[in-house]
Amino acid sequence: MATNSYYKYLLTFTLSGILFTACTEKAAEEAPQKEPKIAQENTKQTNKKDDSESKTSDLASTDKNEEKEKRVIFIPPQVIPLDPLPEPDPYPRDPYPEPYPFPEPPEPPVEKKRQEEEILVVVEEPTEFPGGMAEMRVYLAKNIVYPTTAMELGIEGKVYLRFNVMIDGSINSVNVLKGIKDCPECDKEAVRVVKAMPKWKPAKNIGKAVNSQMTIPVIFKLQ
Repeated sequence: MATNSYYKYLLTFTLSGILFTACTEKAAEEAPQKEPKIAQENTKQTNKKDDSESKTSDLASTDKNEEKEKRVIFIPPQVIPLDPLPEPDPYPRDPYPEPYPFPEPPEPPVEKKRQEEEILVVVEEPTEFPGGMAEMRVYLAKNIVYPTTAMELGIEGKVYLRFNVMIDGSINSVNVLKGIKDCPECDKEAVRVVKAMPKWKPAKNIGKAVNSQMTIPVIFKLQ
């Protein structure tokens, strides 16, 4: 019985050895077949990397070449002087022109106008007849024409006149303040003589000529 069990054990051991060797051989046969596949995959990946690197290098080289070509081909633009622009027409032509209104003359300044129109009663240097009051009396005596009605009736008296002496020495606005009673001809003659007077010396304020007011008596006396 012991021998039989021994033989059985030996048989199983040998069978297991045979199976182990067979399995190892099969594994050895399959291993080289797988290795080429992995190697092929590795080679493909390396080829792809090489191709991509070559493409990038080609692109870089082409970009560099294009940049070089651009740099070489670029020509700076020439500056051409332009003709001067025509001056604008100061009087543009309108297909439907309207009549241009005439410009109104400028109004004088208000202050200057007021100064020219203002008549002063009190002044620093009063107005004066050329040569003074004595020459004015001589002028009146020579130029008064005694009215005939006053001479026939023996009328005498004084006519008080008020008038304005302007900046240029001219006389205007001659008015009768007080005339001779019953002798309007005397008043008219006095106004006529004063209006016919030569230009007076104008009054002055602060050294400047101003308009002023003057009152004088015109005497009518029979000799």
